[in-house]
Amino acid sequence: MSTEHQQYSTQNQAQTIREYAERRGIKIVKTYSDDAKSGLIIGGRMALQQMITDVESGEAEFSVILVYDVTRWGRFQDTDESAYYEYRCRKAGMQVAYCAEQFENDCSPNSTIIKSVKRAMAGEYSRELSVKVFAGQCRLIELGYAHRFGSLLRAYSLVGFTPDRDYRYIEANRLLRQFHGDEVERVIREITRLGGAVVRNPATDLLTINAEFTASVVVARCRETSSGGLRWKIRFDTGLAPDITIAIRMDRTNTDALDYYLLPQFEMRSKPQGLAEENGLMRDAFRFETLNFFFDMARRVSVSEVTPW
Repeated sequence: MSTEHQQYSTQNQAQTIREYAERRGIKIVKTYSDDAKSGLIIGGRMALQQMITDVESGEAEFSVILVYDVTRWGRFQDTDESAYYEYRCRKAGMQVAYCAEQFENDCSPNSTIIKSVKRAMAGEYSRELSVKVFAGQCRLIELGYAHRFGSLLRAYSLVGFTPDRDYRYIEANRLLRQFHGDEVERVIREITRLGGAVVRNPATDLLTINAEFTASVVVARCRETSSGGLRWKIRFDTGLAPDITIAIRMDRTNTDALDYYLLPQFEMRSKPQGLAEENGLMRDAFRFETLNFFFDMARRVSVSEVTPW
């Protein structure tokens, strides 16, 4: 366990873990708790290190490790690090159970995908909100002012506080996440309107269309170089391996879509794919001004429309 805001206080974590153990008939014999320690690095997480030592040495007097949720291993920038510590425990013969998650940690493809997504989200969360240690921000969040005033930056301006760093990227990221959700909803609505069927995975936003192929929507933020050129990076959902990635390039202001790239699975990369304003015929052959072509792929037609007689 580790401490992070009220939801992740050691008391709340302990209560959830106890209730989980009682439901499953598990007896808790030892607790490892890193109070108020950063989850960005394992250094200083003495309790976590001790648990791994006990497990791998064979001195542990238990066979199940109860963890509050996937993020409790740490919000590492390299998501493989979080998976690595769980793997070491399982390799030593331990069962790892997540008490506050809505899935069973049974090594199934479904649980593996969900854990990968949550680990990536945890890393992104730590990158964006590492500045949240400011007492004023914590107080505003606790009182719900972030909702009342619309955003943290708006709240800062109301109280006359000027932060010594530029946090506008936090607001930009929030708007891009909202834009992504709106685009996913738009894709679902349009395909449904055209007679198609879409199943959306609530954990990953992976779309299964007409039970025939899968698609993932990603948003590529526009960045301006020192010379005034525009650049984008497409981050593929390689863990989901969609048949088609709908990559949305944002405009210069990052408020609206500039264009769309419909990239098949064989074009996916394990690392972010960089794009410039012009990318050559082989790459820009996948570029479209709208998603009409994609919607035509998913549209269902009657037999009379395709038969020649």
